[in-house]
Parts: sequence; structure tokens; C-alpha cells
Amino acid sequence: MSITNESKALLVLCIVLLPGCMATLETNVILTKSCNLSMEIGSGFNISCCSTETSSKSVKQTIVVADSKDQNRNASLVISSDIIKLTPEKFSKFLNLVENSTVNFYELMECAEVGKQTITTGNGQNVTIHEFKSANGFCFDFAIWGIDDLNLIMMISNLDQENTTKIVKTLKFKS
Repeated sequence: MSITNESKALLVLCIVLLPGCMATLETNVILTKSCNLSMEIGSGFNISCCSTETSSKSVKQTIVVADSKDQNRNASLVISSDIIKLTPEKFSKFLNLVENSTVNFYELMECAEVGKQTITTGNGQNVTIHEFKSANGFCFDFAIWGIDDLNLIMMISNLDQENTTKIVKTLKFKS
């Protein structure tokens, strides 16, 4: 069977036009990567627990920084990734909502807010550390702040004020 000139011309035309007929599809995806977390805190502390939870809307990792001599003295850091990807404005509103709701919840549970201080993180972000005292005298601190536009940290600590403040000031993530 011989190929005619018309068939050759049609084949060349298809080859030339074919790339233009293909569609390019694009979408945003969220990639989770491993990072090194570091903080400058006094000696005598260790990371005593790490756990990870995933759902269709978020990934949460809990890290417990504990006093080596007394594991009941610790700071729990919950790092949460926003997989639904809120806009920066909505993410900021979400952080404020969680902070205000948590403070109100503790007050409903008869924990008095006995103080608060604003700390500047290593990247220049202001974070409020709320200090609470429960009806039975247990003292603890609470703070929440954004790492970037997809990730936040919520901290509950019953460490002394100096080490709690050091965690907020010096916490860093490196790829």
C-alpha cells in the first residue's frame, strides 16, 4: 500500500497541530515536607512525646517539651496545617477566633486569666501568652500563632514563665 501525498500532508498537519490541541491542566496542591524544629531553652529539657494525626482538613503534630526531672512540667506544642487553605485574611480571623474561644473556654472552666504578655518571635511576629490559674491553684500558659499562611502552633505550658517565653521567642523551623 502506498502513501499518497495527500495522506502525507494530512499526517504532517496532524503532527504540527496536535500539540496545540492538548490541554494543560493546573491546580494548587499542598506538599507536606519534613522540617527541623529547634528552640533555645534551658538545659534539663527533652522532647518526651511526638504524635501525628491526619484528617481531610488538617494535619496535626503534637510535640511535648518536658522537664527531664519532672515530666509533669511540660509544654505541649500542637502544630496544625490548614489543608483547606484559607485566604491569609480568613486564616488570621481563624487564629483570632481560636485564641478568643480558648480563653473564653478556660474562663468557663473556672480558670482565671491572671496575666498576659506579648512576645516578639524570632521572625518579628507578636504573640500573646495568656497566663491562667485554675480554681485548685494549677497555673498554665496558652498561646497560638501562625508559622506561615498554612501552619499554626498552639501551645499550652506549665513550665516557668522564662522557659515558656524562650519557646515562643526562639522556636524555628528549618527545611
